[in-house]
Amino acid sequence: MKSKDLIKEVLNNQLLMTLSTVTREGNAKSRLLEFAINNDNNALYILTHNQSNKINEIKFNEKVYITIYSGANTLDEIAGISYINIDGIAKIIDEKKEFELGTNLVFEKYPMLKDFLTDLTEMNLVKVIFSSVFVPNETGMMDEIKY
Repeated sequence: MKSKDLIKEVLNNQLLMTLSTVTREGNAKSRLLEFAINNDNNALYILTHNQSNKINEIKFNEKVYITIYSGANTLDEIAGISYINIDGIAKIIDEKKEFELGTNLVFEKYPMLKDFLTDLTEMNLVKVIFSSVFVPNETGMMDEIKY
């Protein structure tokens, strides 16, 4: 499978990602999150509470690292795992039109969140713009695709 095809497959078919940020003290933090992809601008969106640690960490350092992968339950499945790593820049979206676009993409992918997230004034939309995407090659090493 070609690198761009693998990137598209993983982004469009997986439900969770691991987002890594850095605290003010220089500690790495990772967490599982829902995400929605915007295929038009090589970016993904995360909807999160405006008081979350990740928002403060992104305000401090906008560089983030993401891993998205399909799950595996056996050794055979591990050998065929599909995953990508994304080196990106996270931006907190204030502009109303893009906030609505990103929020709608998240709600399309996760319709159950509409019932859970009833007060969007307490939420921030984070857009992660891809700098590089890393995909595994036939040897198990990672190839870098620049954006």
